[in-house]
Amino acid sequence: MTHDMEMKLPDIVFNGATFRISPRALEGNGVIAKLELIPKEEVEARATKSRLFHIKKKIQQFLRNKLLLGFLGLLIIIKIIKIKLFWLLPLIIGVGAAKKLLLKFLLFLFPALTHLFKLCSYYQQSYHSTKFHNHHHHVNHHHT
Repeated sequence: MTHDMEMKLPDIVFNGATFRISPRALEGNGVIAKLELIPKEEVEARATKSRLFHIKKKIQQFLRNKLLLGFLGLLIIIKIIKIKLFWLLPLIIGVGAAKKLLLKFLLFLFPALTHLFKLCSYYQQSYHSTKFHNHHHHVNHHHT
């Protein structure tokens, strides 16, 4: 019960007002508190006292927004490339080859996934079988 809690309300409905809850005392099973709705103009008037803090906060918010938008843009580009690969690659090179290519690419990017793929029968057949095996031609050879 030692400090106030302030929440900035949305600009759309409340025009950027601030809602403040100031606890006063504990009484029985409840709390006596002062609830205030402070208009945006009054909040800005109070903030002019600490201009440097305000400028620092604006710069941090700007950088945070830029980083967030950059990250979201990167995610969208990755999703578009993934959709193109999943739809076009099997049409161009065939389903089996696309499956092998995707598996090799995933294992190249994330080597830790090999442990997970060891449990797959497809991985066992294609990556852990011997390339050279013995042929029995049933042809008599003459060894000297």
